[in-house]
Amino acid sequence: MSEASVRIQRVDRELLEKILPLIAAYQVFYQQEPDDARNRAFFGRFTGDNPQGIQFAALDAGGSPLGFATLYFLPSSLSGEDYCYLSDIFTVPQARGRGVARQLLATCSE
Repeated sequence: MSEASVRIQRVDRELLEKILPLIAAYQVFYQQEPDDARNRAFFGRFTGDNPQGIQFAALDAGGSPLGFATLYFLPSSLSGEDYCYLSDIFTVPQARGRGVARQLLATCSE
């Protein structure tokens, strides 16, 4: 898999269904008990135009999910402005070391 064969896109409701297993794997890594219904409701908030956050997914050439990143937009009482917080980044094991996370981070920083 080359970096050119990876596509990054904003997560919508349809794509959320495809990345739910990745979200579950991420939670298991952090010793949490995944729950698809809870995750669907929580992460579903970021599929539309939400000032609280946004989620991106990395997909291979066939459209299979390789990873995801979640950004939260939070207010700062110090600056009087919102700031962006990278809360989650995850790639499937077979995508690691191949630039997928780097591409997710580049999209997040844009």
